Amino acid sequence: MAFPSEATNCAADLEAAVARHNQYTAARGRRGIYRDDDLHLAVLRLALSLMLTPGGRLDPAYADKLPLLRRMQNVPHALYHHLSHRECALTPARRSLQASFT
Repeated sequence: MAFPSEATNCAADLEAAVARHNQYTAARGRRGIYRDDDLHLAVLRLALSLMLTPGGRLDPAYADKLPLLRRMQNVPHALYHHLSHRECALTPARRSLQASFT
């Protein structure tokens, strides 16, 4: 049995999560890249092709072993989280990208 203060906290947490989701969805809708699946797919393919050397290895310019120490962005990590996001996972661009790399 939940105590009243716990139930209130749960309701507040749920409301905050819904508000964050609504804010994210609105921001995503304002970005042109998400309105055009072909553009979204082209940008994802570009990011992946830049990360790979002609030999198929990760390019150290985009995928360093110690990006934080060298003050670099961790592009593979960011791309992984982008592709794992629920909203991105449902897009035709994501399905097409997966098919091209399998």
